[in-house]
Parts: sequence; C-alpha cells; structure tokens
Amino acid sequence: MTFKVTVLAIAISLLLAQSQSCQTRETSGQSKEVREIFNLDSKVEMLFFFKKDSSKADRKEFYENVLNQPHPGGGYWPRNGVKATFGIDRNGYEGFGSLFFADASEQNKEDLRRLLSESSLVYRVYENVVPNEIDDLKPLEGDDKK
Repeated sequence: MTFKVTVLAIAISLLLAQSQSCQTRETSGQSKEVREIFNLDSKVEMLFFFKKDSSKADRKEFYENVLNQPHPGGGYWPRNGVKATFGIDRNGYEGFGSLFFADASEQNKEDLRRLLSESSLVYRVYENVVPNEIDDLKPLEGDDKK
C-alpha cells in the first residue's frame, strides 16, 4: 500500500512539474504561431534551379548526397551552416533554396556555392535574391507552365 501511494505521489508531482514548464514556456514571450522561414517574396541566401532535362533520379541523388549529407543513423542532415532547405518551382524550373545560420562561416557558404556551380545538373545559381523577382528564367518554348 505504501508503495502505491509513493508511486502515485511521484506521478502527481511529475504532472504538476510538467504543467508548470508548459505554462512558463507559453508566458515567457514565445508565440504559439509557427514562424514562416520562407516565402516567394522573402530574400533567399542561396537558390538554384536544375536543368529541365535532368532526371528525377539524378535530382534525388543530388538532394540526398550533395545538397545534404547522409547521416550515419539514417536519413540526411543539411550541410554545415545550413539552417533550412526548401523546394522551389519557377517557370517550370525546379530547384532548392537555402538559408544559413547567422553564425555560418564563409567557408560553409563557399562549399555549397562550389558544389552547386560544379554540378552538371544545375542550370543557374542565385544568391541573396527574392524568388518572385527573378525574371531571367523564361519558360522554354512549348512549356505550358508560365
């Protein structure tokens, strides 16, 4: 009987402590809203588009092993210094944009810049651009995407 009461008291204590930590977090000025990292009208630090004739398999391989790094436990990690990577489609060109952590080194950025510029799959690379302001990606003749 004493054991059950002790376990029950511990469980109630843990629940109250957890309740307090949630309450503290909500009232500490942090918003419950999801912060938007990217939209087509926000500046992107590094952005690239694949060539239209690149295959889906080649793009997947590029995403997994060039744009990201395989993780020993499975899956993929962003390259060093990269905070977020997101897909983008503009005038039928598919690609990815990357945002860097504030403390990302110039070497981190240069490494990604070099990998993108050396790839035979990459059509064009942009830096510090707003995607909706890119005007040199004209649809190829016969493309129905505008």
